[in-house]
Amino acid sequence: MPGTAAGSVANHEATGVGTSGVLDLHRASSLTLALSPDHHMIVMNFLASLWTLPAAGGKATRITDLFQDTAYPDWSPDGKTIAFQSYRDGTFHIWALSPDGSNLRELTTGYYDDREPQFSPDGTKIAFSSDRAPAGSAPGTASGSYNIWVLTLATGALTEVTHAPVGKNYYYPAWSPDGRQITFVDTSHAIDTVPADGQGPVQTQCRLAKVDLGALNGASHASDLHGYPTVVSRGPIGYREQSRRSEP
Repeated sequence: MPGTAAGSVANHEATGVGTSGVLDLHRASSLTLALSPDHHMIVMNFLASLWTLPAAGGKATRITDLFQDTAYPDWSPDGKTIAFQSYRDGTFHIWALSPDGSNLRELTTGYYDDREPQFSPDGTKIAFSSDRAPAGSAPGTASGSYNIWVLTLATGALTEVTHAPVGKNYYYPAWSPDGRQITFVDTSHAIDTVPADGQGPVQTQCRLAKVDLGALNGASHASDLHGYPTVVSRGPIGYREQSRRSEP
């Protein structure tokens, strides 16, 4: 379950049905979180739900129910929408809602897993990783690979941006600041980029073992493969450590 935690129960008499207590949480695993564009709020997945809390510290507020089974939240550039992956209907799909928890809606549907949404810099598109079969395939066709796809929010159109061979997978998309490129991780221990419209080849930026990405235009250090890229203003890429789990 995403966002598990360890803690201690403050009220030791709160046991059994119909009682309650306070849980003091001090450690957690498999958290994913995102800072709002104005740097005032954090959204994170914890115990299968999304929570928001002030970036300066304070009370966390749950904005999804226990059945949403969330991960990988991301803010729209205007701060009005949070996109995330959810296993609510038995398959990972991309969902969205307002920061106060209202206006919950499912953005992708179907037989396939859609994961790790990332808003484009202009807020009109969402990139994500999916094992969807190519457009025109019969329903339920297995693709054999995860690729990077782009959802156009105004129309609902889906564009397959990469075309990985069977057995190779592309994960964790991140947009360049100008929205023209998407950077991602692949299972050959590499960080790659591709034109965001899909009209161009995948280009490998580096292969990861223990690599100092400082050589790549001032980007930060990468400790190992288990992570996902982030494009920074100094460009082209940095690297955030995070293992990809087979959830749930």
